[in-house]
Amino acid sequence: MMHLVVVGTHQYQWALWPFGELFRRYWGPETVTYCGDHLEGDLPDNLAFVQVPAYKLGEWPWQHWFGNGLMSYLETVDDPVVALFLPDHWIRSLVDLGAVAVLESYLLAHDDVVRGNLAGGTGLNQYGETVCTWDGVEIITVSPEHEYAGLQGGMALCPSLWSRRWLLDLLEPTWTLWQCETLGTRKMAAQGLRAVGTRPPALWRAAGMTRGRDKVASLQGLRSEDWALVRARLPADWRVEG
Repeated sequence: MMHLVVVGTHQYQWALWPFGELFRRYWGPETVTYCGDHLEGDLPDNLAFVQVPAYKLGEWPWQHWFGNGLMSYLETVDDPVVALFLPDHWIRSLVDLGAVAVLESYLLAHDDVVRGNLAGGTGLNQYGETVCTWDGVEIITVSPEHEYAGLQGGMALCPSLWSRRWLLDLLEPTWTLWQCETLGTRKMAAQGLRAVGTRPPALWRAAGMTRGRDKVASLQGLRSEDWALVRARLPADWRVEG
């Protein structure tokens, strides 16, 4: 069985409330591990906190040591496949759990696959080429060296299933999140490794926060009946768009 984990820091703990409720609503009742630096307040009851092992003092400096923290946690996980999320990966419609299971099966059967992309609306979906049909599901891939969709053919940190072994092997301790995506994708390409996805995708999600826009949350893509989940937990110094 795959391991479910969302990784984050206390600055974005508020986003775990819409994450947790939307996960329950559209994925199911499973408990998701929250790997973070320290808690500031309660969590949804379907999230279980585990402190990132490398930073027991309670601060995980993503801007310099994202890779180190993630590696230290992955070393404690036994499952060969890890479903990895960020706090603003807010699922916005019912998940095709059958496609998730097929994608996990494909990863386990193919040693050259690092990542199984779950999310729709990515370059992999747009530019991906069919590899095969696996248990009735179309498997697609795109080269990590693709001009427009290279990251999606590589180590993009969108909702995905990961080979725990390969993720540990490719990450570097000093990498930021962005470097994990960009430099990790280069390492993948150099080793002839690949990422795959399904067509249609297993899930659709809203991107609750946009890189480079501090303290701005987005409702774009969420159903109107789900907006209240975000507004109810939005910190006073944040604003909403969309």
